[in-house]
Amino acid sequence: MYVVNGYGSGRYNGWRTANDRIHKFYFTDIGDSYAKKTFKDTSAMGVIAVTVYREKERPRPLHRHQNKKSAPAAPAPSTESAGKGAAGRLQDETAGTGFGDKQYSPSIRVAFEPERRPIQKTLVKYEWRKVL
Repeated sequence: MYVVNGYGSGRYNGWRTANDRIHKFYFTDIGDSYAKKTFKDTSAMGVIAVTVYREKERPRPLHRHQNKKSAPAAPAPSTESAGKGAAGRLQDETAGTGFGDKQYSPSIRVAFEPERRPIQKTLVKYEWRKVL
């Protein structure tokens, strides 16, 4: 999971496989795709899915002179993200994503507790130019 601040953005060059490493994305055909090689399932070929969650509200810490009844909850930061997805056309010509070479890509682990339900789900379809 990636955490992006409200109205923020990010660039993701591959699948995160460790805190300091990704495997690069590359476009390929079905036979070489990550979906086919790993899961033997090509039903989501050419689809990038993004789901957005708000952070659960955390209670504001009490000061010495406040009691629990008078302490309002802190507002949760807003989280937004852009995404991609859809369904496929010609199964034998559908674009897929390959699991590429390792690349150094440090990340920072943060505390984030999402709300139970997403506020947005986005699917964006990508495809070879000749198929569009």
